[in-house]
Amino acid sequence: MSQGFSFERSSDEARRHIELAKKFLVEGEKLISRDPVQASEKLYKVAEETVKTIAITLKLSEAEKTVKKERWTTGLLESAVINIMRRLKLNELYH
Repeated sequence: MSQGFSFERSSDEARRHIELAKKFLVEGEKLISRDPVQASEKLYKVAEETVKTIAITLKLSEAEKTVKKERWTTGLLESAVINIMRRLKLNELYH
């Protein structure tokens, strides 16, 4: 059962996601020449963990919702990306 969202704990959780992103990055880089499909899966996880880290650091509502759901859903990740873009005043995903 979740204990409720505490922004005091958020820095620890953000660090955990950063460490996961680093791990997936190293794994993905090693796989690029041998298994590009698996490498792309690892590198996607880097992006996913990075979005989680930013959402937690910016104290976005999506980060709080993950406590209730006890996981990140695709919808929450997508919503977090949109809110991050708004915070950064980015109107387009691609420039």
